[in-house]
Amino acid sequence: MTVTRQDFEDAIAAYWGAKELQREQSAIKAAVGAGTAGSVRGGKHFDAIAVLLSKFFLDAGYPPENIRVTKSQGLELPGYYRPQKQWDLVVVHRNTLVAAGTAAGLGDT
Repeated sequence: MTVTRQDFEDAIAAYWGAKELQREQSAIKAAVGAGTAGSVRGGKHFDAIAVLLSKFFLDAGYPPENIRVTKSQGLELPGYYRPQKQWDLVVVHRNTLVAAGTAAGLGDT
């Protein structure tokens, strides 16, 4: 399951599409938020990129059960700004954290 250029392009397109949809929905609801905050508060914009990143770990030989990409899989880890943070991607190996990612890593909060 090698990651292809098309996988990358699809994930990036899904990211920006989800942000735009969430921005539009935020504007329709007249949600309060500065700048583009409404485009990231929906929480789904990073999903396609998290799945893409998980493919790199699968390609590297990590077992699928060591890669978690949904909130329902227990992706809560302590964060710098809060004691409990929901992550979009968590990878562990032998009970050691290998990687954790969130849209905040892209400048979104």
